[in-house]
Amino acid sequence: MSISINYPSGHTLGEVKNIRVTGLPGVGSYTLVIHLQLSIYPPKSETFFNNLSIRIDWGDNRQRMLGSAIPDESQPITIPQSPDKTICFRMLISKHQLEAIESLRNGGDFPLSIWLTGNVIQSDRMTNIYQHEIFTVKQQEWVEALASMEYRRTFLFELPIPFVENEQEPAGHIIRKAQNHLLRGQYDECVGECRKLLEVYALDDSDKKLLKSAREKYKGTQDARQSMDIPERILILREALVHTTHPAHHHSNDDSYSRDQARAILGSTISMLSNFSETDPGTFDD
Repeated sequence: MSISINYPSGHTLGEVKNIRVTGLPGVGSYTLVIHLQLSIYPPKSETFFNNLSIRIDWGDNRQRMLGSAIPDESQPITIPQSPDKTICFRMLISKHQLEAIESLRNGGDFPLSIWLTGNVIQSDRMTNIYQHEIFTVKQQEWVEALASMEYRRTFLFELPIPFVENEQEPAGHIIRKAQNHLLRGQYDECVGECRKLLEVYALDDSDKKLLKSAREKYKGTQDARQSMDIPERILILREALVHTTHPAHHHSNDDSYSRDQARAILGSTISMLSNFSETDPGTFDD
């Protein structure tokens, strides 16, 4: 880290030795928590931080702003005699912003740019803080922050998670694995779990019989296709979804899914499974 803070005398007060991100759930939004971990050279007289604030941008020097925040604790903040001090800043993130971050990071690490401003006050003297640094948010750290934000609970599609069980792997476990693959940029594996979900929770005998009739109509004349009712059309749509997951199921190396494709397939699979099963109005536990 290259963020350095000075006393009014010009001597070094401390440095930002680490920047860590965590998350908290919000109401209609998410909360990103930025932890500035400072290494302090203890002051010889009472000294304070005042008017501290941060601005967070996407870290490519194009100043695409995510938001700004002030410290959780009230200001002025007394600089301690101990060698370490952590200051936390909470910043609201909208669903659209969070989805934009997910699209830009594409399953990996990503850079953020931090601008730190404020004052250092010691006795009757004051100096200004104006520091900038680009830091990297590691994949695992971000995935844990997303879980703390409860990002995965509605998957941003606002779809209920199917509450179905059988003698094989529970649906919630398979969905959770698919989401974990998606968050880590493993898009073929995500789609593979979708295929598994559709196979584990297969159609019952009555739906299979109806699907056979729907296939005949769909492959028949135009009049036959137009005569299909809604349940038959939904079954054809489900069969198309199974076909869409085919390359991932057979581990084809000739083609790979993109993030948008994997996300669409996962959302469609959850929705389709909900259509053919009883659903819990809430969400599954992480």
